[in-house]
Amino acid sequence: MLKTDIRVDYKKLETLAKSTQGIASQAAAELSAEVVRLAKEKSRVDSGDMQRGWNRSKIGAGRKGGYRIYNTVPYTVFNEFGTSKMSAQPMLGPAMAEVEPEIPKRVRKWIEIGINQFIAENSGGQ
Repeated sequence: MLKTDIRVDYKKLETLAKSTQGIASQAAAELSAEVVRLAKEKSRVDSGDMQRGWNRSKIGAGRKGGYRIYNTVPYTVFNEFGTSKMSAQPMLGPAMAEVEPEIPKRVRKWIEIGINQFIAENSGGQ
């Protein structure tokens, strides 16, 4: 009789899951930094306050974590959406629209890198 066993080391799979979570966090950090950079580029520059006001902060943790992108200058919202006396000059919306199509590609790339690293570290010559 010919037979074989296939065994799964669930501890290693848990390690893989944790490493991909770290990759997702890295992706969110890099993508949010890019949105901030683009929003700064798209900002009107009179005094420079609005351009310097763009920032990001980490929110949540683990699987529910991410980054909030914001501007601390009170009149930014009027520039973004316009008023009855001033047309909109959006910054954040276009910055997000520019980065959004890249998200799946970059996340896929980072996950592939993470999986390849995991395999290389855990193959044990098999």
